[in-house]
Amino acid sequence: MSASKRDPDRSPTGEMIVLDDDFDVNRLRELVYWSQEPGLVELMRGILAMPEQALTRLQAFLGAVQAPEHLSVDYGADGHIRLSVAKRHS
Repeated sequence: MSASKRDPDRSPTGEMIVLDDDFDVNRLRELVYWSQEPGLVELMRGILAMPEQALTRLQAFLGAVQAPEHLSVDYGADGHIRLSVAKRHS
């Protein structure tokens, strides 16, 4: 009988995690911190599940926002979410 790579009966907590020399513990702490933010995990799952074209367009849009206070979000009665950037003041 050959052993499989992953035993489905093993508990996930019993699995070994191997970290290389490039692993950044501070980054892990930051990810754990942010994962505790209410709704963030669900938001990220939704974003990552978007079709690639929509995700690319969203990334381009958000990349154009100079500061968070310029971003406006409107949830319409029709169920659509509208993102917009306020006009910049010169």
